[in-house]
Amino acid sequence: MTTLNMPLLFQKRHILPTGRMQLHLSSITHTAILKAILSSKIGIGICMVSNKSSQQQIYDIGTRVTIEDFNKKPNNHLIKLNIYGQELFKITTIEECDNDIIWGKCQQLPQWPMHRIATEQQLLAVHD
Repeated sequence: MTTLNMPLLFQKRHILPTGRMQLHLSSITHTAILKAILSSKIGIGICMVSNKSSQQQIYDIGTRVTIEDFNKKPNNHLIKLNIYGQELFKITTIEECDNDIIWGKCQQLPQWPMHRIATEQQLLAVHD
């Protein structure tokens, strides 16, 4: 298994391998993480965080993603990132840097095995 050291971003939404998602980050409050994301050669890790505000929990399983495209509209501080899920990982250690970027040493997890699906479930398995 491969060990990766990459910036981590914690979201309430999750992305799985081969999935696509849009992230909206503020160019004002997320400047350091945006620089790390755009300069990373291996991508970044997206991990889930619980929705409960009283006892927020960070989950140690995530998906390494790469950026397919990004866009910033004039007079708007949001940057839209189109990301693509590469593979799953498990966080082994976390370190927060001075610039508020959270870095994780992560162990790549094996891909899930392929399974045959019934004809009536075929529509659920088709993706664009």
